Amino acid sequence: MTSDITDTAAMAIVQSFGWLGAAVTDGSALWINGTMLAMASGALVPELNGVLSGTTGPDAAEISELAGYVAALGLPWAIQLRTQPSAEIAKVAASYGLTEREEIPLMVRENLAELADVPDAELAAVRRAGAADSDTYLSVLSAGFEVAPQMWGTDFSSQVLGAGGGEAYLAQHDGRAVSTGFGVREDDTLCVFNVSTLPGYRRRGYGRAVSLAALRDGARSGATLAALQSTQEAVSLYRSLGFRTAETWTALIAPEPPEASTFEPATTAGQAE
Repeated sequence: MTSDITDTAAMAIVQSFGWLGAAVTDGSALWINGTMLAMASGALVPELNGVLSGTTGPDAAEISELAGYVAALGLPWAIQLRTQPSAEIAKVAASYGLTEREEIPLMVRENLAELADVPDAELAAVRRAGAADSDTYLSVLSAGFEVAPQMWGTDFSSQVLGAGGGEAYLAQHDGRAVSTGFGVREDDTLCVFNVSTLPGYRRRGYGRAVSLAALRDGARSGATLAALQSTQEAVSLYRSLGFRTAETWTALIAPEPPEASTFEPATTAGQAE
C-alpha cells in the first residue's frame, strides 16, 4: 500500500518526464488515461526515453501499446515502473530486449515551506541558468555524469533551458561553473533532476547547494512537496536535505554492450557528493 504523498510524488515525476518530452525540440509525449506515459527526449540515454507508469498496478496491454510506440523511434529506452514488473509486463519488456533491471530510489521531501527562508549567503555560489548558458550547462552536465555531450541530444538545449515550467542552476567555483541542477514544478510538487558535479569538485557541497537552491525556489513558488529519483550513492546527500526514500522503482532496460562506458542513470537527481 502506498501513501497519498508517495502517489502524488510518483505522478509528478512521470508528469515531469512528459514535460521534458514536450519541451525538447524533437521530443514527444503520449498519455493513456493520464497515468501512463510514452515519451522521447531524443537523448541516447535509455532512462530519458520510454514508458513510465504513475500507478502501482499498470495494465500490461497499455504498457505493450506504448512500448510499441517508443520502440519504433529507434532510441535507447526503458520501461519504468513503481514496483517489480508482473510476469505479463516482464514478457512485454523481454520481447524488446529489455531484460536488465535497475533499481531507482524515489525520494520525497515534505514540508518544503521550511526551506523558503534559506539565506542568500548560503547559496552564494549558485545562480540560475538561462538559454544563454546552454553550452556551459551541457558541458558541465556531461562532464559530471562522465558522458559525451552528444548523449543528451537536445535535452538541455537553449529551447529547454528557456522553456516555462523548468528552472536550471549552475554552481560556480572562482567563476567557473562546476555543478548543475534542474527543477520542474508539477502542481504542488517540485521535481529535482540532473544534479551533477565535475569530478574534481565533488564532496565540496556544490551538489547540495544547487539542490537547495532548487528546493528554496520551489518553496517560494508555493510547492509543498519535492520529489526526485536518486542514485544509490546520492541517497545520503538527499537525506541531509530532509528527503526520505518513499519507494523503489524498477527500470527495465537493454543490457549494455561490453564496450559501453558505465555511468549513472541520467534521469536521476544526482551523484554522490
